[in-house]
Amino acid sequence: MVRILFLVVSILVACSSPKHETRTEVTVNDMPPLMITLLSGEKTMTSSLPGKSLLVFYTVDCDHCQREAEAIQKKIDSFRSYTLYFIADAPAAESQKFADTYKLSGLSNVVFASATLEDVLRVVGPMETPTIFIYSEEKRLVKKISGETPVEEIVKFL
Repeated sequence: MVRILFLVVSILVACSSPKHETRTEVTVNDMPPLMITLLSGEKTMTSSLPGKSLLVFYTVDCDHCQREAEAIQKKIDSFRSYTLYFIADAPAAESQKFADTYKLSGLSNVVFASATLEDVLRVVGPMETPTIFIYSEEKRLVKKISGETPVEEIVKFL
């Protein structure tokens, strides 16, 4: 239900955007220049993130996202050479609660951040949640994974 609502809102926002505003031109293989706000309040661009990265787009009340987070936490050692950026259109307090609930808070390679739905749609485009983008150290897309996916399938691309 939450995924359907997210998709409907995504479509409505995309359709109601002014005609002169277009999606940022990014090739499919480049990490998108999405402005994110870390829980500390610091703002940064995804395209300037250091090292190998996973961008995990999620919503805090999505049951698929919750199960994915729980599965990732159980296999966190498989992700040790990557930094995982969990990105939601949610207040910092809600993201922190999600991080705490799924035991992802305080892990050195897990970062929680927010981005506005409008920016995600403009820069990345509409997607279901969760969606994971795996990027190499050179900021090249390795794999896009849409929907709840077994962790064993995700780590095949690391």
